[in-house]
Amino acid sequence: MQGAGIILICLRDVLPTLIGVSGGNLLLYLGAAYECATMLTLVGRPPTARWRAASALLILGASLLLALLTPAHRVLLASLMLALFPAQGGWAMVRARREPRVLRLLLGVSQLVVVGVLLARAGWALTAPPETNLFADHPIHLLLYGSLYLLMLTNGFGVLLLAQGATEQQLQEVLGEETAVLETLPSGLCILRDRVIVRCNPAMEAMLGWPPGQLTNRGTRCLYATDAEFEHYGRLFYEGIRDRGVYRGEVPFTGKDGQTVMVWLQGTSIYPERAQAYAVFSLTDIGEQKRQQAALEEQKAVLQASLDRVKRLEGIVSICMYCKKIRNERESWDQLEQYISQHTDAHFSHGICPDCFERAKRESGAAI
Repeated sequence: MQGAGIILICLRDVLPTLIGVSGGNLLLYLGAAYECATMLTLVGRPPTARWRAASALLILGASLLLALLTPAHRVLLASLMLALFPAQGGWAMVRARREPRVLRLLLGVSQLVVVGVLLARAGWALTAPPETNLFADHPIHLLLYGSLYLLMLTNGFGVLLLAQGATEQQLQEVLGEETAVLETLPSGLCILRDRVIVRCNPAMEAMLGWPPGQLTNRGTRCLYATDAEFEHYGRLFYEGIRDRGVYRGEVPFTGKDGQTVMVWLQGTSIYPERAQAYAVFSLTDIGEQKRQQAALEEQKAVLQASLDRVKRLEGIVSICMYCKKIRNERESWDQLEQYISQHTDAHFSHGICPDCFERAKRESGAAI
């Protein structure tokens, strides 16, 4: 941006004043302001919205005003405007305590040198005789302008290096946070590339009985009992991700010891159309849940059987009016106690009631 501004300024004699002078300086100011904002951000003091708005208004006003000034006053105003931004950025760099300290200090000093050159240019414009050519033909102008251009170019590269370092530091911080989250998740998590485990967390290794680090860079074939299962579930996973963007379902994985581990699997990919190239899966062990569910089903079956036996005694039961036998489902006749024992959990013990005892004594006596 600053290079384009310098080109326009150099062509000011063949271009309209508004383009060559105002437009060229506008680009110079914008480039200096952007560089200053970048440096402030790199030292942890990002520009506020008010700073940006004030800078934009100042740049626009100064650029338009240049077209109305004499050459000497143009040089004065342009130099002071350009010095405003490297002065802020350079001072912030010098005061910064962040690493790399040496590079920041050098860049800050370089920015302050730019300010010094610009102020010298402004002073020269004020003190030079009226007949002095302040532009390309004067050796002082060539020296100051050339120094300024080289310093700006050097500072630009310095800002790029610092920005790259800051970006790498932020990337390392993000990777550190991601690793911390991955390592502490209670659920298993893995990243696959072409069905190879490129990364997994300790929870997944523990879930499947693998020692730390031994699942990394292994093909997922080691998670299945047979080749048929490997092919079947592979198609199921990646077709689900391709068609719906996500796969969810129960999967019987095989642990390192050969035991089946039932897991609830969820998988997705940032490239659904070619999910096998890069996919992320989370695993939750549902073995205990399955065992509890099986126990509940067994208890339910026992209760249902008991309920069924009780229900058999509901409704009308056919009983002989003489011998008290009961007709069963096979249309045969069972003793009362036999029928009730078969259809309930009741059991019988035999005794004799007082009335029957007295009757039995009388009958026995009559017989005697």
